[in-house]
Amino acid sequence: MSEELKQRGLTEAGLKMGGFEYYNIGATTLNQLKKFKIIPDKEYEESGGRKPDCLLVDRRNRKNIRVALVVEYKDDGKFKTEKDKIKTAQQCNDVCQMVGAEVGVATDETSYVWINPNQPDSANDYVDSKGQKRSYSIIKDEGNNPFIKEFLIDQKIDEDDATKLNPKTRTSLQYLETVRKFMSSTNSKIIPGTLVDPSTLAKQIWQDVWSVSGATPERCLYTFVEIFIFKYLSDLDILKEDDRGNKVNFRDIYGLDSAKAFKNYDQNVRPWLKTMFPASKEDGTTIINGTVLNPSVPEHGKVFHKILKKFNEFGELKNIDPNFKSKVFEDFMKKSISKKNWGQYFTPRNIIDAIIEISDIEKLEEGAEICDPACGVGGFLLEPIKLTEDGVNGYFQVKGEKLLPRFNLTGFDKGFEKEEQLTIILAKANMLIFLSELLIKNPTLSHEFSRVFNSTFKLLSNTVLGTLSKTESDKYDLILTNPPYVTSGSSNYKEAIKSDSNLSAFYKVNGIGVEGLFMEWVIRTLKPNRKAFVIIPDGILHRINDARLREFIKNECVIDGIISLPINSFYTTPKKTYILAITKKSGKTETERKEHKQTDPVFTYLASNIGETLDVNRFPIEKNDLTEMVSLFNQFKGAKKSFISASPRCKIQPIDIFDPVDLESWTVDRLWSEEEKVELGIEDEKQVLTVPQFLDRIQETKSKIDEIVKGLQTNQ
Repeated sequence: MSEELKQRGLTEAGLKMGGFEYYNIGATTLNQLKKFKIIPDKEYEESGGRKPDCLLVDRRNRKNIRVALVVEYKDDGKFKTEKDKIKTAQQCNDVCQMVGAEVGVATDETSYVWINPNQPDSANDYVDSKGQKRSYSIIKDEGNNPFIKEFLIDQKIDEDDATKLNPKTRTSLQYLETVRKFMSSTNSKIIPGTLVDPSTLAKQIWQDVWSVSGATPERCLYTFVEIFIFKYLSDLDILKEDDRGNKVNFRDIYGLDSAKAFKNYDQNVRPWLKTMFPASKEDGTTIINGTVLNPSVPEHGKVFHKILKKFNEFGELKNIDPNFKSKVFEDFMKKSISKKNWGQYFTPRNIIDAIIEISDIEKLEEGAEICDPACGVGGFLLEPIKLTEDGVNGYFQVKGEKLLPRFNLTGFDKGFEKEEQLTIILAKANMLIFLSELLIKNPTLSHEFSRVFNSTFKLLSNTVLGTLSKTESDKYDLILTNPPYVTSGSSNYKEAIKSDSNLSAFYKVNGIGVEGLFMEWVIRTLKPNRKAFVIIPDGILHRINDARLREFIKNECVIDGIISLPINSFYTTPKKTYILAITKKSGKTETERKEHKQTDPVFTYLASNIGETLDVNRFPIEKNDLTEMVSLFNQFKGAKKSFISASPRCKIQPIDIFDPVDLESWTVDRLWSEEEKVELGIEDEKQVLTVPQFLDRIQETKSKIDEIVKGLQTNQ
């Protein structure tokens, strides 16, 4: 046993420094440190007798111990000359490379030399005492000068929460985090403000994958995202070797020929990624579940290597532009040639952002339950991270070995076929990208990140009803969603409900289509006095057969607002849609809520631009009426009865105008005169139907007739 570790009480743990443990030692060998599981468990051979002065180690995952920092101290004037400093830096680098450290510091506690042991520099080549060739780079600041910030730790402070450390220790750890954020095998310079946007790369790779597979853009998207994660985790130095000693880093795989690269990736990298980020025990999905490329097809192997080459030429992916986290999914959907599912799964980012900004999500208490029952790739649950002042740190905190969300986020989606299940996989991959900032700081906690991904996004494939099978009343504090719009085939849903007594008791309204069932689900699962924002098709607002649904909405909820969106707001559907903003009334029973009559007026708004063209190209444009809508709606919430708008797009309507519910009184567009619509440039929205829109109306009418006929036959 190491006497030093025993005397200092370090045999079980070092001094806690946020997510790190600090060991200020000097008389303990690498082999002894290995024995106590303080450094990675590997063979140190002849170097096992080396005695590092100081280590900062992340041991929260004992199967994946990572050394963040090695410090080599010198005193008594042995760090004065340039020759002294070079010798000390080399000694520091020796230990860094032996234990796989990310950063090294050579110092006499007066001056400092910060080194990157993972990037060779011919100017710093040398041979160590064992005759082994080694190299390192000097870390430079943004002015290309050596980074010489001090690194001093108060050895008396043992604190899990880094914010409670004394200022000098906290500042030292902040310097280390700054350095770790930028250091890699190809970079030793701190470059603040440099953000990476791989959107162009994503477009190129879509073409490569599509050319050899003919796969839909959504599956091409998945292939890009999987390889993106591979490169990204490699750049973070999270991917090195698997548990069998196989090299799984991007550089190692890219260095192989095309046939071996793809085979190695398929047999080693993918299984290891699934080990690092375990699949959900409930639905079996993780951040990866397969690409459209096949390693047994030579042409696919060549394309795979071509993709790796493009990633390699693009460079590091460490510092991702926050906008890319949303744009990558949006860009692929703009190319979508498959309309099977994505019309219901994908909501344009500008619409999501507008809804989040009027949702009051920031006012919810910690632990609030937030849900999207038709989550797709997770935009409604993840975009708030990007829009908050504190970013990811405002929504997630790492404490010890736990990743703790500020809110309990739940996203449901369903899928029976493999392609349908991709949405949940993409949602989890999307969440990894959104939480990248935290992952950089906590690379050993991949299992914990995976636990949060799996608890957030859930695939429901054991019933045709999907989310609708979950009948939990008064559960959620906020619901944000764009549910599917399906009238054809909705009889299958209703038959499944009719055959189950619990479901029959839950769904009483019998609204038209799946959207009607989702609307009822939203209201019943929403807590009293809590809000929901639902994108709905115009049919809910005017169909005669949905009069009962409108009556149910009005009895159960206060109608806060109805925002009209322009036709073609969504990529794969020409439907006319609206944002319905509601607050569930107080009261424990339906009777109590029905008796609580709404007196507040209703905010109505007519949007004709959403910040992008509404054609197939979806080019960004400056005109975005949703920006004004957000501002006015947030003003309206604070003074509903006295609010007056000067905008011709906004009208505050008395609640009485939404009676009777069996007329077209809820399609708010009709509250603007033709002259007003001409003035706003949207006069032809109501008058012209495209062929797809006309066919869609015919299908809706046919579905209504089929249901009426079926009802008559049942009653005979």
